[in-house]
Amino acid sequence: MDDIKQVKRFLESTAETGSYDGRDTEGFVIRCQSKAGTNAWHDWFFKYKFEEPYLMYRQWRECTKAIIAGKPPKYKKHKKVTEEYLEFARRQLHGNPGLRDAYQHNHGIIKLRDDFLAFRGVKGSDIIRQEALEGDGGNEDVVKDVMLVAVASIGCGKTTVALALCNLFKWGHVQNDNITARKGKPAVFAQECCMKLADANAMVADRNNHQRRERKQLIEDVTRIVPGTRFVALHYVHDRRAYDKIRRQTRDRVLSRGDNHQTIQAGTKGPGEIIGIMEGFLDRFEPVNDDELPDSDFDIVIDLDVCASSRGNLETVVNRMYAEYPKLFRNNPKPSADDMDDAIHTALNDYQPDIKHEIKGGGGKQKNKGQANSAKKQRERKLEYFAVQLPATRVTRLLENIFKDEGPESVKMYDALKLDRRVQTEFHVTLIHRSASGDPYWATLADMYNKAKEEQSNLEPKLGLCTVRIERLVWDGRVMAFVARLSSPGDEDWHTTNKVAHSTVGTAAAAIKPVESNALLERWLEVGSGGNTGIRDLMVDGVVELEGVVRGVLQQRG
Repeated sequence: MDDIKQVKRFLESTAETGSYDGRDTEGFVIRCQSKAGTNAWHDWFFKYKFEEPYLMYRQWRECTKAIIAGKPPKYKKHKKVTEEYLEFARRQLHGNPGLRDAYQHNHGIIKLRDDFLAFRGVKGSDIIRQEALEGDGGNEDVVKDVMLVAVASIGCGKTTVALALCNLFKWGHVQNDNITARKGKPAVFAQECCMKLADANAMVADRNNHQRRERKQLIEDVTRIVPGTRFVALHYVHDRRAYDKIRRQTRDRVLSRGDNHQTIQAGTKGPGEIIGIMEGFLDRFEPVNDDELPDSDFDIVIDLDVCASSRGNLETVVNRMYAEYPKLFRNNPKPSADDMDDAIHTALNDYQPDIKHEIKGGGGKQKNKGQANSAKKQRERKLEYFAVQLPATRVTRLLENIFKDEGPESVKMYDALKLDRRVQTEFHVTLIHRSASGDPYWATLADMYNKAKEEQSNLEPKLGLCTVRIERLVWDGRVMAFVARLSSPGDEDWHTTNKVAHSTVGTAAAAIKPVESNALLERWLEVGSGGNTGIRDLMVDGVVELEGVVRGVLQQRG
């Protein structure tokens, strides 16, 4: 197929039947052409996975195989219609050993399903729509005992997402690396998770759980204590074909955060040792397969993108949880984009490991280094800079709008940043950096910060609001930044000590620091853009003003 609309119609029709060429199909790999990142056409592959009614059909298939094998069928969703289907299936199977044998060999599955739908006089999509109206999807009445289980490797951002979820909903959170027990650590971890369920209606079990045996242990141990627990997999998908990209992204994250991690102190260990440890986790990673135990015990599986931003993955989790468990949130509205931005900001900037361990490259046991790190932990972090924090979703939307009608040469740098996940997940305009702390402006802001910290009991309190007008986008082959203009809605005098007020969009590599935006914009003021300057720029159409929050940002540890 050469027409995208034709492909879309084909996918929608196939999703309706859940089958293609007489076989159950959960989706397709789409092969197409892309110019992203290279400005030259090249093959591009992506997955298109079906959800409903395919997932309902798959549940019927597994339940049918269970009753043929004399086992009780397990089903958590579509309960009413599944009970009707099973009654129909039992009648068809009764006294028909040929159908039983064929079904066990994956023959006649689609015919039995279609016979039931014809008997009911409906299509699968009709059932899904009716369930949505009547609230019979299976999880609508769940109000407590929901455990979100990370399935990840090092550097996926699982703790950032977990902390952000807890910031938004006051859920419980247990980190495996905070468990100091020398014996029976997995069981202690499960017990701690159960204790969190006693205090909150949901919690996040923050452990890699990258092997099936770990998931089996956790599900079994928790179920013994809290039998009705609903398990949700936060599955950071590790597609083997994307391992090179995953390696680049996770190494970049881990090596850039220094010692601000409980088991991987990149500021202390050498890069080679760190990479060796991470490779071990990648080699051992076993993806979630909810057709088989123990993963079939997950109520739902939420697939997340290892290479996406934590902000993007957070939104994926929030949207799916609201869709699956509406009563879990007690009629509270879904968090806004700004709420999620703030939750990620807090998770990234306020988190410090309570206890640090060491993973040895040879696979040795972890060694608790709590005492060695206690002095470091107690040392108060200093202010790094003051900035106006911008709403990330609006900035991202603005970027997309700027480039949507531009030619290949203009889009090249932005596409490369997106492809390599080098677009920042947070955007801010720096007012003053600690390197200029001798400036009276620093003292003024520091005084405001100290007062606000006492009033708000927050390490990075809100100092006020600032209107930021975005005027132009400037970039070269290394860095991209917005030129901005600041104004105060109140009496405050918000201004920047930089030559040009700006917000860095991204840098071409981890070795290029955002501070390089200053040099780019000073050069742009002197020589302009185009020609042999190596600098490009685009005006922002119309008047784009964003309301930002002024904060003092603390130094990272390590």
